[in-house]
Amino acid sequence: GAVTRAVQWGDSAIAADHVTSTLRAKLQQRFGDAGHGFHLLAKANTSYIHKGVSFKGGEDWSRCYIINNCKGDGLYGLGGTTVWSAGGATSRFETSDSTPNGRKASKLELWYRAEPKGGDVRVRVDKGEPIIVSTAAETAADAWHTIDVPDDAHEFEVRAAGGGKVRLYGVVIERDGPGVVWDGMEQLGAFTSRMLNFEPTHLRDQVAHRGAQLVVLMFGGNDLLLPEHRLDGYRNDFRTVLQRLRAQDRPPACLVISPVDHGIREAQRIISNPMVAKITAIQREVAVEEGCAFF
Repeated sequence: GAVTRAVQWGDSAIAADHVTSTLRAKLQQRFGDAGHGFHLLAKANTSYIHKGVSFKGGEDWSRCYIINNCKGDGLYGLGGTTVWSAGGATSRFETSDSTPNGRKASKLELWYRAEPKGGDVRVRVDKGEPIIVSTAAETAADAWHTIDVPDDAHEFEVRAAGGGKVRLYGVVIERDGPGVVWDGMEQLGAFTSRMLNFEPTHLRDQVAHRGAQLVVLMFGGNDLLLPEHRLDGYRNDFRTVLQRLRAQDRPPACLVISPVDHGIREAQRIISNPMVAKITAIQREVAVEEGCAFF
């Protein structure tokens, strides 16, 4: 029954779920398919695509993407995009037969912010009777609600049902183990420092609830634009991000994946951008200092 969970954040290198879907598929084929994992309620950008799950809707949600630093409270949820609605906004998820893995699910977990005067969320499974989840609470806090279903193909509908504003972070679609789940948290266009827009305690609690055994960081493509005199600051930012992701009593294992190579034109040749080696060296150095694996 064991489930091993990895949570990977990254910039455009993992947009459209390319790297993360490959890791997910290969590990699940070898060790067992424990489900798709975390998914946002609305696309932060058009490149947000997850393989192995069919996603529709989400356009009517108001949303805030972490790289825009648009929430002063720093509460963006595990995936870096929070959404809200006073009623009507809807998202639909369906297990997909387009890949060998991800064809079944046995639970849906709703991630949200409980607040005074919070509204209701209506969850419908396979067009069955709606399940009403109230987000109202005396004290504001992050909260979760799990719905168990038979292990099979399913369609899930999540809708803001009125009664007040609801603020949501995402859903988790999983199966009972044994198996692996590999979450993909694409932060397209993000410098590593954008991860510091998370309120630290909120991020710690989100990672803790996810129960991740491994956290993975794959940023750097956008950081190549930094001027060299800011690299010392970059080193400090990168270290702080790793420390915040692992701020648990029993920290999860960690893996840093370097940026892929980037070419620039020099006369009639294409050469590697010199900043790639510098950013990679900093990431390797910090990973070793923090006790993380480096690839």
